[in-house]
Amino acid sequence: MKITAELLEKYAEGLCSSEERLAVEKWLDNAEAEVSFPSEQDIPLHQARIWQKVGQHVYDHQLHTKQIHAFWKPWMVAATVLVACALSFFLFKRQYESKPLLTKHVANIQYQRIKTAKGEKRAIRLSDGTEIYLNADSEIHFPARFSDTSRQVILSGEAYFAVAKDAKRPFVVRTSQTSVRVLGTVFSLKAYAEHTTTLVVKEGKVQFSALSGNQGGGHLILTANQRGQFDVSTGLKKDNVYANRYLAWKDNKLIFDNESMKNAALTLERWYNIEVNKIPEHIARQHYTGEFEGQSLEYVLERMSYVMQFKYTINKKNVTIY
Repeated sequence: MKITAELLEKYAEGLCSSEERLAVEKWLDNAEAEVSFPSEQDIPLHQARIWQKVGQHVYDHQLHTKQIHAFWKPWMVAATVLVACALSFFLFKRQYESKPLLTKHVANIQYQRIKTAKGEKRAIRLSDGTEIYLNADSEIHFPARFSDTSRQVILSGEAYFAVAKDAKRPFVVRTSQTSVRVLGTVFSLKAYAEHTTTLVVKEGKVQFSALSGNQGGGHLILTANQRGQFDVSTGLKKDNVYANRYLAWKDNKLIFDNESMKNAALTLERWYNIEVNKIPEHIARQHYTGEFEGQSLEYVLERMSYVMQFKYTINKKNVTIY
């Protein structure tokens, strides 16, 4: 039997059937049991109702009033308080827990996580038909099946999205600092922790928002061949670009467009599954433009070093640039 907030409230009121009562008492003995939570807007209501009932039953028991049901023995009063404490804990956890989990249940929706290693890419097809291509060293959380009213995923890293059209259910991608809202479109979103968050739209129209608290929030509307960027120091901005260059990584093309060597090194780390030692500042500040497809790490570094005049060594998975 599913343990829900409504069932716990019913238990606190002493209105459970024998079967329901046994299920709740079994749940009390199992701290890892699954709980089906109410919607966020109903959480304060459930908390208030249960504590109100608990308070009334405790008061009635202390006064030995006739109104109390024979069912309510002293141990049951204590158990009801435990139920209320447990529910309040789980509701609090429901509202504020943000740790990524491999699989979790929220409002009966099962969330899954897929993570790619450095040097790995992966194609994903969601339940609504949306196609996602996850770049290296990235992570995405998504429901096994979307609800009837919304489609939301959580991204850390970089991914290409071809969103299935659904006018009744907007598709939302959340990152640590921004959110993207669409009905059906094609775009690429880069949201690595050490990079500026970058959104490039290939088709359709997208709303790109800074989450509340980041530069006062705000949003941009982007259309095909436009790029939106967010940085905590400068806020949101957009410009016109050639989208295919920014989505080329999906086709195994490594493209640098006036990229600083500092950021280019981070890309190389993910692309080739290597570690780049700290780069001298005078090299890290230089910018590079170039395009590669299927070439080795040594070939790429040779080309870059020729343009930026640096030397390098490769020792297995460790690279030193000087």
